[in-house]
Amino acid sequence: MAEEKPGNGGTNLLSTGLKMLRVIDAVADFKDGIGVSELAKILGWSRNVTHQYLVTGLASDWLVQDEHQKYRVGFHAAVVARNASPHGRIRPLLLAEMADLVHVVNAAVSYAVLDKGTPIIVDRVEPDRAIQVRSGVESRFSLRTSASGQVFLAYTPELIQPGAVDFDDEDVRAAVRRVREKGASKVRSRWLGDEITAVAAPVFVRGHCVGALSVIMPAARTDDEAVETALVASASSINQQLLDQQQGMREW
Repeated sequence: MAEEKPGNGGTNLLSTGLKMLRVIDAVADFKDGIGVSELAKILGWSRNVTHQYLVTGLASDWLVQDEHQKYRVGFHAAVVARNASPHGRIRPLLLAEMADLVHVVNAAVSYAVLDKGTPIIVDRVEPDRAIQVRSGVESRFSLRTSASGQVFLAYTPELIQPGAVDFDDEDVRAAVRRVREKGASKVRSRWLGDEITAVAAPVFVRGHCVGALSVIMPAARTDDEAVETALVASASSINQQLLDQQQGMREW
């Protein structure tokens, strides 16, 4: 009988299931694959137990083994990922931070993801008398000229369609460099007919950028540096909370 551990609501958690998921997570961290002994050392398990879980992963098509006897995440994981999004899981945390940030910056706060090669807003909180949360806004932006787009250029270049952006273009290189150095992008443009300044910072899950948190304000505002500082702090808070959640799960 599988070992169980207490979970929320009095329902026991299956240790074997948690361990299997931990194996998949660990293997996914190695794009070039990982061997049994190396993985066993990372997990702190015996080689035999580690091998048993890896073989189980192979049998279920979650893992594959190459000619060098190294294990990688299989195609099945890609199929599942295609039909899933981390946004739903992290949305309560995001909305709480976005609502707090709106009060600090007194400007619209948005969250965008990369969809079909372009950034798309999936949530926006606006600074009205009563805070409004808009979901599924579906406002799309340019990768090159939007603050959110520049975040994705900096942190997810492998997800950009070939030829969509010239990464050797000096403006693109400068934008990417700024995001990497300052932790946020900043652009001046037009949005809904108005001249605006937009700043955006990355949100990470398991070390991968999954979205961009942004603030959009009138270009005439002169406190854009203070707004950028507040945005970066908010994004950092989100990233730390997500990291804490991940580490908490790994303790199982």
